Amino acid sequence: MTETSVVQQISDWLIARGLEAGSYDDLLTGFCERLDAGGFGLRRSMMAMRTLHPTIDARSLIWRRGAPLETENFMSAEGPTENFLRSPIAYLLENEDLYEIHRPLHRADCPLDFPVLAELKDEGVADYLILKVSFPVASLKGYQSGMLISWSCDAPGGFTDSQLASLRRLAPRFALVISNRLLREVTINVLD
Repeated sequence: MTETSVVQQISDWLIARGLEAGSYDDLLTGFCERLDAGGFGLRRSMMAMRTLHPTIDARSLIWRRGAPLETENFMSAEGPTENFLRSPIAYLLENEDLYEIHRPLHRADCPLDFPVLAELKDEGVADYLILKVSFPVASLKGYQSGMLISWSCDAPGGFTDSQLASLRRLAPRFALVISNRLLREVTINVLD
């Protein structure tokens, strides 16, 4: 199967998921498993987003090949941790005009400018890409939400240029499904 057909199948799968109710866990797992099976050498993916919950400010999910999905809620009252403040996520959020960080960890000259990059490299990760996709929550004027998603691969040469382009193409489609689910969650929280 060609990379183009893999990307089209994943895109079609995302559209079908966008029309259904379901969990973020199942969505991220299905998305990553399809990318990995499609030859992307995916080792790890992280998705983070703000929530509209009275006590939970943000949520992150981490998928690792062959491991259970990890979910973490960040409570509003706790404030940001030191790890968060030194992360690519915080850097992207602080820099409104920046939407991507790419680090080809397999290269000797690749900067390890965030602590997570050294950890990933030690785990055998060869490439890292994180994208920020913003979207408004339709019912709340002025409230900007969005999603950050990262992918790490362990293929010896990292992601190919065409795989990077494919991930950039798929990220807004994935975000569209996430925004739809977030709106459902907001509706349920308001009704509760």
